[in-house]
Amino acid sequence: MCLIQSLPIPEEYKDSSKEHIGYKVFIQRDKRYKSPINGQQLYRVNKWISDPKTIHDTLYPICGDKPYTVGFHIFPCAADATMWLKDVHNPATLVVKRVKYKHVVAYGDQRVGVLEARCVVAKHIYIVD
Repeated sequence: MCLIQSLPIPEEYKDSSKEHIGYKVFIQRDKRYKSPINGQQLYRVNKWISDPKTIHDTLYPICGDKPYTVGFHIFPCAADATMWLKDVHNPATLVVKRVKYKHVVAYGDQRVGVLEARCVVAKHIYIVD
């Protein structure tokens, strides 16, 4: 998953300690989850998670119009997460989970099938059970 276009981070996301609600697509393994793209680590619900790659401000220059800091890609809108799941992957193996997130490091557009949807990239997530 990568942003196809980076946009300025909106003011509402600039306080890195403020929590927001969004939706993320995961592969589910019992009560644990992993990212469908480059996901190797399994995460548990009801616990703040920081992916080791997000601790350092590593730039992810592969996709989009300019590099951005790596992190968890989250859709602010549930419908966009569901659309990404259905249009791009086999929905039988994936689930959309509600997450809390904080410390937004990038913001922009994510390819969703033939459409684009707004997406945030955050350093920390909390999978809500």
